[in-house]
Amino acid sequence: MNSTICRSLFLPLACLLLFAGCDTATDIQASIAHARPIEAEIEQATGIRPRVSSSLREPVLVVSVRFDHVPAKSVGALEVICRAAVTREFKKEPTSLTLMFAFEKPPFNFDKRPG
Repeated sequence: MNSTICRSLFLPLACLLLFAGCDTATDIQASIAHARPIEAEIEQATGIRPRVSSSLREPVLVVSVRFDHVPAKSVGALEVICRAAVTREFKKEPTSLTLMFAFEKPPFNFDKRPG
């Protein structure tokens, strides 16, 4: 596996494994399934597709949204957009919502995602 991809997946997967019990594979599939529509909605509102990772352990929903560039919106506006997208997808408001901005130079430029 490409080392760039490994690095970009390490933290979200480590968080999932940390909070996961016996249903790790199911949890990862659920996180990915929820991430796609959230990413698409945020991209439509900001023009930049973020990376979204989540962990749901009732009643706690932890969501991280990572941008590779800073969208032309205020942090407050981004928080509202992200919180609304997450709430629509999960049908509940996140307990913790983290917005991140990563500024990386090659070879760690994650703009060129496969697929």
